[in-house]
Amino acid sequence: MATDTGTPAVRTDKGAYGDRLPVAPRQRRPALAALALLLILGGGLISAVLVVRSGQKEAIIALRQDVPSGHVITDADLVSLPAALPDGYPAVPWEQRNRVIGGTAGADLKKGTILNPRVVSRAPLPSSGQVAVGLLLKPGDQFPEGLRAGQHVMVLFALSSQASTTTTLPKGFTEGSEAVVVGDAVIFSVSRPRSDQTVTVKLIVKKTDAKNVVQLARQSAVALVELPTGG
Repeated sequence: MATDTGTPAVRTDKGAYGDRLPVAPRQRRPALAALALLLILGGGLISAVLVVRSGQKEAIIALRQDVPSGHVITDADLVSLPAALPDGYPAVPWEQRNRVIGGTAGADLKKGTILNPRVVSRAPLPSSGQVAVGLLLKPGDQFPEGLRAGQHVMVLFALSSQASTTTTLPKGFTEGSEAVVVGDAVIFSVSRPRSDQTVTVKLIVKKTDAKNVVQLARQSAVALVELPTGG
């Protein structure tokens, strides 16, 4: 006969939850779920657009071989290069290569370089009695916006804000005056702005004017003025 000890029976099975407390069912939040779905879909759409844009390559002009400064560019110098470039990147589409064929390289260019239209000049090469001089000019007061290769300009003696207080003036020029240094010069090439925001401008001038132009330009004492078409 079983004896009742007075001790309650202990269950050995842990039931559905084991020895943990029951957890209330998670509440659904439709608004957060919808937002998460939109973010996922939106991120996918952005990624898809970037993939499509990265695949939109166009044929542009690159150099097949090294091209020295002063070289007249021919079709044999050029090669088609498929590339996806950022908006505004200076390049010439392959179908527009006639824009640069026959032009003159305004700088030494390396094989494989994407051709920048700014370094190709339509200005004629210096003829007998002329030379090309390079000037570092500040955009604005020294180099008006919009000037480009092939244009005719007047070179004026004009002290800029960067000019030294000890400017050495060529014979015939006096401080405070504004005189014509060269009545008609041709822009051979214009480079992109450097880190100090100056641009390198190559001018075709008479040999007899070259010394004065270079001396004044080194002292920030020249300015270019655009001439009407035809000089």
